[in-house]
Amino acid sequence: MTTHHTCQASLDEGTLCGKAAVITKPVALCYEHEIEVGLVIVPSLLKMLLHEARTASAGRTRVLTEAEANLVDSAQTAQWPEGERHSPLVYFLANGGRVKIGQTNGIRARVRALSLREDAVLLLLHGGLSLERALHAKFDTYRIDDSEWFELSPELVRFVGDKSHGQLFVQPAQHLAPARASAGTRVPRQVREAQRAQAEQEIADIVRAGGMPDVGQLSRKFNKRETWVGDRIRSVRRRLEEAGPTDPPQAPTSAPHAT
Repeated sequence: MTTHHTCQASLDEGTLCGKAAVITKPVALCYEHEIEVGLVIVPSLLKMLLHEARTASAGRTRVLTEAEANLVDSAQTAQWPEGERHSPLVYFLANGGRVKIGQTNGIRARVRALSLREDAVLLLLHGGLSLERALHAKFDTYRIDDSEWFELSPELVRFVGDKSHGQLFVQPAQHLAPARASAGTRVPRQVREAQRAQAEQEIADIVRAGGMPDVGQLSRKFNKRETWVGDRIRSVRRRLEEAGPTDPPQAPTSAPHAT
């Protein structure tokens, strides 16, 4: 008697498939078709493994204590230091779709050690190890493994924007090269995308509620020109019109992964 194995895949509602996992026809594939099959199967397997990993790590998320929350809320933005050595600073350093939250007494040396440029620094805060640990707890949901690197999530972007008054980057010091100081520091692409997504989400919420976006207020909040805000409003209205009244779309989100 032949014994058939059953499919152990978990369905959306959490139950197992349970159907017989049998091949009813011979499978003879050339190398090219094996690759095509792999392209179909492997992404779904990876997606399932990622979901399981995130589910398993959810229980390990550290809760921010009241003292840590107060420490984070009261943290003050720091200017770019003039010397190589300085008082302790907590830095937010972008690299691709990730942000490193660390603390140092020598930000220039730390940036060089990571083979990055100084304009990758999004924010500096006065504080040391205690503030660093509090920030790690605040953004623990977005932590990449057990490192000091975090996903460039909308929540993290909003925090950096609020602390830096919407600029999302540290202004270059006056002693830097004149051309660079006059031109300012370019915001990383992932941050610009996340900021644009945040603005469009707010605009979409206002429009859905029947309100009229305040161009001046949004311009000041995001530290952008009114033309930039106007582009965001037109983009949101266009998507809402395309979706129709019964299925309004959400504003796009930037989800760099970790990224």
